[in-house]
Amino acid sequence: MESVVHKRLIHLLIIGVITTLVLFSGQLVHAQTGWYDAAWTSRQKITIDSDNAAYGLTGDLTDFPFLIKITTPPANDLFGVAQASGDDILFTDSDGTTKLSHEIENYDNGTPDLTAWVRLPVFHDDDPVPEDTVIYMYYGNPNAPNQEQPQDVWDDDYVGVWHLKEDGSVSASYEDSTSNMNTGVGGTTIDFNKSPTRSTDGAVGYSQDFDGIDDYFKISTSDSIDDNFTELSITAWIKPDQVDAAGYVIARGATQLRFGQSWSRITLVAPFDSSNLNSKSDGGELSVGQWTYIASTYGTDNFMRLYVDGVEPGYDIQDDTGGLAIDGSTNDWLVGTQLVSGGLYFDGLMDEVRLSSVTRSVDWIKTQYNMQLAANQGAPTNISGEPDTIDNSKFIKKKGRQQDYYQYRRLITINKNQVVGTHTYFPVLINLTLGSGKVQNADGYDIIFTDMHGEKLVHEIESFNDTTGELFAWVKIPTLSSLEDTRLYIYYGNFSVTQDQSTTDVWDSNYKGVWHLKEDPSGPAPQFLDSTSNDNDGTANSLTTTNQVAGKIDGSLAFDDTNERHVLVPHHASLQLPTAMAVSAWVQTTDTQTDVGVIAMKWGDAALRNYWLGKLNDSQLAFYVDDTQNVVADFSLINDGIFHHIVGVADPVSNLLRIYVDGIQRNTASYTGTSLTGTGDFRIGNSTTATQEFDGVIDEARISSTARSTGWISTEYNNQSDTTVGSTKFIKSIGA
Repeated sequence: MESVVHKRLIHLLIIGVITTLVLFSGQLVHAQTGWYDAAWTSRQKITIDSDNAAYGLTGDLTDFPFLIKITTPPANDLFGVAQASGDDILFTDSDGTTKLSHEIENYDNGTPDLTAWVRLPVFHDDDPVPEDTVIYMYYGNPNAPNQEQPQDVWDDDYVGVWHLKEDGSVSASYEDSTSNMNTGVGGTTIDFNKSPTRSTDGAVGYSQDFDGIDDYFKISTSDSIDDNFTELSITAWIKPDQVDAAGYVIARGATQLRFGQSWSRITLVAPFDSSNLNSKSDGGELSVGQWTYIASTYGTDNFMRLYVDGVEPGYDIQDDTGGLAIDGSTNDWLVGTQLVSGGLYFDGLMDEVRLSSVTRSVDWIKTQYNMQLAANQGAPTNISGEPDTIDNSKFIKKKGRQQDYYQYRRLITINKNQVVGTHTYFPVLINLTLGSGKVQNADGYDIIFTDMHGEKLVHEIESFNDTTGELFAWVKIPTLSSLEDTRLYIYYGNFSVTQDQSTTDVWDSNYKGVWHLKEDPSGPAPQFLDSTSNDNDGTANSLTTTNQVAGKIDGSLAFDDTNERHVLVPHHASLQLPTAMAVSAWVQTTDTQTDVGVIAMKWGDAALRNYWLGKLNDSQLAFYVDDTQNVVADFSLINDGIFHHIVGVADPVSNLLRIYVDGIQRNTASYTGTSLTGTGDFRIGNSTTATQEFDGVIDEARISSTARSTGWISTEYNNQSDTTVGSTKFIKSIGA
């Protein structure tokens, strides 16, 4: 049967590396940086806290195998975007393009769990200048073959690395992740009943449960493992079931090297010119049921050393004869015992056994321990609307939000001086030209927005012109303030996006209807779509294609006072507003008649009259709530042939009706705080009778179930009245 290692070698032959320059969404300034390959849609920036003084490194570590452990949705987008197999996951250096070797020990998008080892070229210490280690994790390529390079993760000094993730009841092998292929043999190959049992209780991933009676597996002799070692390092995680007996983790016969548990201590027994010397820890005692990281080394200084949880707890023993005497005999290496019969079997769980032919440094050992310690694993969870969370208690102290592949990015700055007050979940109009041919989808589907921290903002594209690149979009800003400029990014240029990313979530739950009135009246009914989740769509009545005209914001509808033209929205409970409300629209008119003209209303017979906004006569605008309460303003404020923003507000808190023109409160009147509702239809442009036809253009009609504040209304006007860019404008600047 073809080995797993062999299959991975084949994968290496078919993986190509293509580098494409694109925009990087993690920085706070506009800059281009590398993107590994456009076929990968997503990546995350991973910041490793290698400069933390608590780890006390004395120098950089090179070619260091680092653990990436991620297990927490929905905090991580990885599990919903990567292939189910995890084959498309890869890692790069801080430049975003230089691929790093990695091995996936386990990937499960259902549990979920990513356990991966990445070879870091340099793991930085904090001397002389504190410096974190930054890498990128890429995913989101459905056609990618397996990207792993497991054998390259482990440097040439590793003789064997056994993750012990295999199920011994179905597999006869315990895979060595190094290129030496020193595979452990167990199961039916030796004796089915003598194989350890896989456990989900692992220090890193899975582990093996040894029964302390006869469980073990063997590693057959090979050139790499039979070498006459002049240096040696052995590490493992163990969780003993007892501390009143001895049991070996790995050994080579009763007279050769043995390493493991000696009652409540750890021990290394090694031959030196045929005489066995025993180094046993006299501190850092083992405890039943507790995971402990144990390590031993022998170096060119002829000293044997032991470590418990990254610390030297005991004395060192020097070999006076000057060298190890591990011969090239035919004895197999055994994991879990020293001899097949009567051989001091280990009783407990074991994970991550490693053998090296070099003396690993104190820095290396304590960093491996701290990195794999359960409390230090994982990554902090980012908080919506806040910068990436930093948690210095974890090795991965910061995990960037998911970044998607886009060719272009521009920084948009909103002028604080054009914002009146502070508002949450405010829909901001973005009108700009992105340039011909840069947006890859003809409908603008590959346009997205993020905040300064890379968190995606919900948006709605009202229209996009593929020829000119002009965009009209609404973006929901979590917090819009007059205290500081608000910055966001627009991204575009992603050929792989084919689905509309617009969403009704732009409009908060107080919006009961938002009609852009940009649609062709001659299209299939209902022609005029409600952008909220209420689906209060409207149908054209006596409106034709010629009535669709240029508006204040994209398209709009032209009405007159002779043809009973209107948009009809059937009654829906969401449009019934018994207390607080706001009704608004942009209008353009030069009406000299004395008749009444409806802008927007939910009105009918006397018992069905809820709200009404429009021209009352040739001198007054009016906002009515039921049949008796109203507030008026001077009609001349809008009757000049240019667009004006009109808003009527019913505020039950202040018991006032308010009417606004162009962001300014023009008048108030008393309000009882309640209104009739009824089941009348909602209409734009005309009433239920022919005598209330509006003569002019209407754009952006909106209904809200809250009394919008003066600051909100003024900010709406400032945003929508002038979409040009400048230091005194609402959009202060747009990056190139």
